[in-house]
Amino acid sequence: MQIRYIELNPVRAAMVKDPAHYSWSSYQSNGLGKQVILLTPYTKDWVRQMKKGSHIILNYLNIRSKENC
Repeated sequence: MQIRYIELNPVRAAMVKDPAHYSWSSYQSNGLGKQVILLTPYTKDWVRQMKKGSHIILNYLNIRSKENC
């Protein structure tokens, strides 16, 4: 999922060795389970909707690319 990709960006950019060391990351909440006042935790329903939406977009793009071949 995109959450993991985004939260690992500071590590990939060699800013920190561990995503938990990057203060501005949502990893503190999503990866370590700490309560962060500025973040709304992801719910199972939200994740389900995101997965459903991504499949719809990917199917649409796949159809469009086949039409252009």
